[in-house]
Amino acid sequence: MSTFGIMSKLVSTGEEQKTCASNRCVFFIFKNYYEEKVNNILASVSNTPARTSVLVVEDFSSVEKVLTKTKINLHFFLATFQDETMILRSVINTKHFKQPVVSNLPSSGVIPEYYDLGGESVKSISMNFPPYLFLEPTVDVSSSSRLPAKASGLCAAAAQNVATQFNFSLMHYLETEGSWGLEPVDGGFDMNGTFEGVIGGVFTGDFDLSIGIWVWNVMRQNILDMAPLMSNSMVLALTPQSPRVDMSFFLRPFTGPSWLVITIITVLIFFMVVPPYLLVPAYENAESHLIASTTGWIFFTLVNAYYSGALTMFFTSDFTMPFAVSCLTTTKSSS
Repeated sequence: MSTFGIMSKLVSTGEEQKTCASNRCVFFIFKNYYEEKVNNILASVSNTPARTSVLVVEDFSSVEKVLTKTKINLHFFLATFQDETMILRSVINTKHFKQPVVSNLPSSGVIPEYYDLGGESVKSISMNFPPYLFLEPTVDVSSSSRLPAKASGLCAAAAQNVATQFNFSLMHYLETEGSWGLEPVDGGFDMNGTFEGVIGGVFTGDFDLSIGIWVWNVMRQNILDMAPLMSNSMVLALTPQSPRVDMSFFLRPFTGPSWLVITIITVLIFFMVVPPYLLVPAYENAESHLIASTTGWIFFTLVNAYYSGALTMFFTSDFTMPFAVSCLTTTKSSS
């Protein structure tokens, strides 16, 4: 199944950790504050695939100095204590950030799903995959094999929504050599392999992720982290429209020849009643006026009764078969 998602590098499991149920969170606790151990702990945080890592220390200054110099991928929560009050912070970093993004969180004792990258830039490498992703280089195509590009398409729009939600700037790059890097050029399909192209750019850490239509398979599961955002399931989309009005519906009670006869009779009655009434004195008392007006009223009464009844039937009746259907069952007797 094709899946649009974000593909980033997956690292191996660290050693200095205490895990909780289902490997969803890892706690790193230490008290001796020296830079080498802090670096080791941060490397272990970077290497764990657990969903949430919590670093518990007594003093924030013990890790603040190290954080400003670190250039590794990090995402963890930092719990420190001040006057017996726990202060919870979120720390997010990549090797391309100027410095880690540290955000203070509410002291509720609960670690929230909170991600704020502080407006930092995140680099994505991919290739054109119409109609999901279009990449147009913004510099000379011959200058490099990986060029800054302007992105458009479904994947680009969805990724920009993610960037807006998590407060980071998304920078797109185009792989101009036409290689997705689906197979290693040297070694096996593992952390010791050598990759080129799009996958190679993510695997070596030159780019933070790759946005595109990626297929999640067993081999990529071992070296890459797939974050699916949508799949190719079928969707029935209907555009709301106003109901169509068929004006000929009001003409259907009578056939074309019937309307022609009704029109002719109406015109005759009109000329037999209206002009003489205007031109002949005391025409309303004449016998011809009585005959013409009486005939006209009877005619229009009959037409109106049939016309109204036909419209009412058309509006209220369901479509049914114009004849009755009966089922005949025959039995064959055995001899």
